[in-house]
Amino acid sequence: MFIFNNGYPVDWYEYTGNKGQNLELPFTFYSEFLISGNADSRGGYYRNDAIDYGLLPLYEIAYHHYPYNAQIRQVLEGSGRLEFDVETFGWTLMLTHGADVIGASPDSIWKLALKYAKLDEVSHSLLSLLENKLNAAEKMKSEGKDAQAAKHVEDLFKHFERAERTSQMSTAAKEALEAEVQALLDRWNCQDCDDDGGVHHYDWQFNNGTDAEGWRTRKSVKLEVSDGMLHLEVTGSDPGILSPHLLDIDADRYKTLIIRKRNETDDHRANVFFVTDADPNFDGEKVVFYDIEPMDEHVTEYVIDMSSNPHWQGRIERLRIDPVHSARSGFVHIDSIRLTE
Repeated sequence: MFIFNNGYPVDWYEYTGNKGQNLELPFTFYSEFLISGNADSRGGYYRNDAIDYGLLPLYEIAYHHYPYNAQIRQVLEGSGRLEFDVETFGWTLMLTHGADVIGASPDSIWKLALKYAKLDEVSHSLLSLLENKLNAAEKMKSEGKDAQAAKHVEDLFKHFERAERTSQMSTAAKEALEAEVQALLDRWNCQDCDDDGGVHHYDWQFNNGTDAEGWRTRKSVKLEVSDGMLHLEVTGSDPGILSPHLLDIDADRYKTLIIRKRNETDDHRANVFFVTDADPNFDGEKVVFYDIEPMDEHVTEYVIDMSSNPHWQGRIERLRIDPVHSARSGFVHIDSIRLTE
């Protein structure tokens, strides 16, 4: 990385030795161990090693250069990367550069085609056609013409068929590029995706044993998960819990927060704070209050209109839920937390 950034004349990310060795290979090789945690991976090569999660930042860099590599994608998709990246790189970097969307893209298709072109498995004429089609698709997509963008990408299938028949493309290159093209179409057609193509499900049910699903205590509260509920014991003033980092909520799309909980305190009110990509600090302006049932014997559903606060706009990066407003002791049991449109 340092050599690359300092202008050394050889791009080592793209370099391939005379026996096929390159920088992509070690990432692919180690991926199986990172994904499975099985020490017998790769014939027991890592049998005496512990998993080195400190390598995850390198996988972020690897993904930037090899976005088509399925194993690199799988490592990042399963790593809790947003939380990890904040701790490793800092909040400021994520605000200025955002989080890379993992998945197929015009860029991943192009880089995969270049890889095969260097192996003489994709002709220069096909490469030129591919570049034109991808550029046209990205232009249509940026203009909101989704159907036209998809049509440009779908046309690649017939071009690949013709290229293989006329020996302008190897069978291996065709199969790999077709899979990447189909993955891009699937991402663009995803009904549960944000504009960037990333799938977001803001729904915490607490049904995975003792897993708090990224939620943690802020102050004056003890937290435990069991029996499908998040159990909170209030131990002092201003109790609160924090959501995972960098939720990247589209405020225009997701406006309603639904909390199902049983309040065993005598408090009548509770509140939800939030921070945005433009203002990452919790304060008294970015908060919504709502009424709750005191000394409740049942789980009650609370539907909170977050858009009632004018600061609920742009991208919402984190939530802070104060289960009660003024009570300093008692219990609150949360069954689920969900954001909806």
